[in-house]
Amino acid sequence: MNVVVTGVTGQLGFDVCAELNRRGHSVVPARRPDFDLTRPETILGFIGSARPDAVVHCAAYTAVDKAEDEPELCKRVNAEGTREVARACA
Repeated sequence: MNVVVTGVTGQLGFDVCAELNRRGHSVVPARRPDFDLTRPETILGFIGSARPDAVVHCAAYTAVDKAEDEPELCKRVNAEGTREVARACA
């Protein structure tokens, strides 16, 4: 199976990639700048080009303390970016 994994530089994404590789799946890691949750066109382009069988979305804005200082960026990544991932998958 061909699987796009987002957030591959984080702990969860890294572990998901490792497990998928261990199970013999082909992993397509989604990394910035080719896949940027604040730039919807990169999301659609990346997923469209990869033509995956599945997408495992592990990317998120996780800096809890900084989120209070950057609420708009947090929303763009966690809400709007995730919505665009779902749209690209549809």
